[in-house]
Amino acid sequence: MMLGVTSFFRIKGEEPYRKPEPRDRLEAAQDLFSAYSEARRSKKHQTKEAPHYAFANCDSTEKLEAFVQKYGPVWADRLLPTDLDMPDFEERVLVALEGIEKLKRERAAFAALLRLISLLTGERPAPRGDLLASLETLLLNSTTNKSLKFLARSYGSRSVTPPLFVFPPGEEDLIALSHEAVAAALDEHKPTLQPIYDTKKNLWSVVELPRVWEQGIRPGLLLMARYDYLHGHAVGVCQRNDCRELFAATDFNERFCSPVCSRLQRQRDYYHETGAEKRRERKAKAQESRLGQP
Repeated sequence: MMLGVTSFFRIKGEEPYRKPEPRDRLEAAQDLFSAYSEARRSKKHQTKEAPHYAFANCDSTEKLEAFVQKYGPVWADRLLPTDLDMPDFEERVLVALEGIEKLKRERAAFAALLRLISLLTGERPAPRGDLLASLETLLLNSTTNKSLKFLARSYGSRSVTPPLFVFPPGEEDLIALSHEAVAAALDEHKPTLQPIYDTKKNLWSVVELPRVWEQGIRPGLLLMARYDYLHGHAVGVCQRNDCRELFAATDFNERFCSPVCSRLQRQRDYYHETGAEKRRERKAKAQESRLGQP
């Protein structure tokens, strides 16, 4: 018996432009790239609403189930047709079965990929420990990427549990290996160029789009991460210790994913910086008052 999540999505026709449309209870649909574009155009100071950040931040089974029900399967283990007698040119409804443990590994690898991009493209030198941890998580949790599995065998042990690296690479080798791993992850589902006609501007242009796979939306999520990596979008990691979620930062100096996290971390820092001294002062005054009593 496979513990997992079930999602519904539609495939219409067999022409090259078909695309999976995630469905909630076979009724509502949510467009993946519309959500991405809307998040990137957001006027908020910071945003975590882009689908690839939302997926990376799904740190519980409940969040993963909600994400899959909203956007569709990430990479299904099995696809079951519901309308066996329907012609190919008609709309078909597929049931996607996705194991929850595999989905958690997909999430862990994708979050590690975004953290690597954040570390490698930031303006400050990447801490060695953070690079090693993210690289190890990406290599150990990749489920289908043959290039990443080859890197894991070439530079580490054959173990499937940490620590991966028997002899950790040096500083420059670690940075080069991290870039190599990011490139291998993003190249698993290479995008395709598609001509489109802009009716408002009355001209043709070419855009890069993910290839369509019936198994799920992983190619689309990787393309969003590819945009961040190639176009220098600042990928932020919230510096509040109890959060650490990924977000689309306005610049590379952005430290928090929201004003709430910023305020809570400032309060904690203030408490740790001044609280100990004030507690000592209060304790000393209490002792003095007790000694002064008859």
